[in-house]
Amino acid sequence: MSNLIAIDWGTSSFRAYLIDAAGKILQKSVAETGILSVENRDFEHSLEVQLRKFSDISPETPIIAAGMITSRQGWCETPYVCCPASAKDLAENLTPCGSASFGTIWFVPGVNQFLPEPDIMRGEETQLAGIRATEDVVTIMPGTHSKWVEVKDQTIIRFRTFMTGELFAIVMKHSILGSVSGSIWSDESFKRGVRKGFSFAETNGGLLSALFQVRVETILGQESETDSSSHVSGILIGCEIAEAVGSGFNTIEKKLIIGEARLSRIYRMALSDCGINAAAGPEDVSAHGLYRIAKYKKLI
Repeated sequence: MSNLIAIDWGTSSFRAYLIDAAGKILQKSVAETGILSVENRDFEHSLEVQLRKFSDISPETPIIAAGMITSRQGWCETPYVCCPASAKDLAENLTPCGSASFGTIWFVPGVNQFLPEPDIMRGEETQLAGIRATEDVVTIMPGTHSKWVEVKDQTIIRFRTFMTGELFAIVMKHSILGSVSGSIWSDESFKRGVRKGFSFAETNGGLLSALFQVRVETILGQESETDSSSHVSGILIGCEIAEAVGSGFNTIEKKLIIGEARLSRIYRMALSDCGINAAAGPEDVSAHGLYRIAKYKKLI
């Protein structure tokens, strides 16, 4: 049986995996060539360049792709599958798209929900499909738009998105805090921020007030200017955790963090300070998720 090419193509990064019929990753290619960096939307040429790094592929090798490449700004926009959604549901709703160089490429749909509040994900559903947890779990996916996802029986039940990473970038680049904040990271300053953000959200103290206090404390010498960005990060993540707990995501004991190593570390630190234990998830979950979806579709 042939190998599989599995592609996780996001806004800022590209990952491709060559996977054998048993699910073993044979080769991996990572590049900072997200969809926004592809000139003239020539995604096919960009993919050709990346796949030159792989051996043992042929025009008949099946290709499956997920992430923002399946969005309106990407190569082939796919519809959403509504919660609850499993890997099998994703496989049944793959969108085929023809290409001159690769034949049919199969694009994974996103996932949406309407209750308890409307929300969407595109790319994370594939990572979740790669988690083989046998018990119920809350998966925390930090990033520009952090997601908390309830998974039962390997099915996405509900989720909530927080603009934590994007808000941090906006605050540090376009607000008064950027002029008083240094770039030196401090775990202690971060943890003080987490506790403040978590308690402010719990007591309705207010995120906006908490952020302004960073400037006040810096000017009054109560907070070091060099590591105040750590403090801001902590406040935002503390608020995120408090909101997630208030939304009922703490009713399931097992917590799993899926994300880049640095973000995973600071989220584990923040969660621990809020009395929540969380474990780091496995590597290359997107590859394993794409493999599972392809197996359900009988592509491999």
